[in-house]
Amino acid sequence: MRRGAACYEPRLAAAISHGAIWSVHDMWGTKGDDFGLAMHIRWVFGAKTMAEAHELMKPFTLKGHLEHMACPYLVLHGGHDVLTVTAARSTYDYARAHGIDVTLRVLDPEETGAEHCQHDNPTLGQEVLADWLADRFGIDQRALLKTSTNPLI
Repeated sequence: MRRGAACYEPRLAAAISHGAIWSVHDMWGTKGDDFGLAMHIRWVFGAKTMAEAHELMKPFTLKGHLEHMACPYLVLHGGHDVLTVTAARSTYDYARAHGIDVTLRVLDPEETGAEHCQHDNPTLGQEVLADWLADRFGIDQRALLKTSTNPLI
C-alpha cells in the first residue's frame, strides 16, 4: 500500500479494493502488544513489538498516492469488516475528492457478505465484483447467457 499499483500503472483498466485500508497506522496505530492481532501485525512488519510495528506502518497509506489512479475503482467492503467501514469510506471520500471514478459498495448483514472479504458469503462478493466489472467494460451478461450451449439456461 505504500505505492498501490493501480495508482501508478496506466495500463490497468480497473482496480478493486476488496476490503479497503486507508491507512494501516490509522487502523492499528494505537493497539498494544496485548491486542488480539498483535502477533500477526508484528510478524507482517517483522517487528518485535507493536511500538516498533507502529513506526514501520506509518508510510502505509493511500494518501498522496490514490489521486494518481486513472482507472475506475471499486471499493467493496463488508459492513462488519474488521477493517472498519470508516476505512472504506475514507478511501472512497478521498478518491472522489480527487476526481477518481470510484464506486463504494458496502454489503450489509441483511444481504449477507458483511464480513471481511465476504467470508460469510463469498459468492455474493464475487457476483458484486463481476457485475461491476461487466458494467464498467460494457459487457452484456444477458447476451452472453443467450449464447450458452447449456440447455438449462
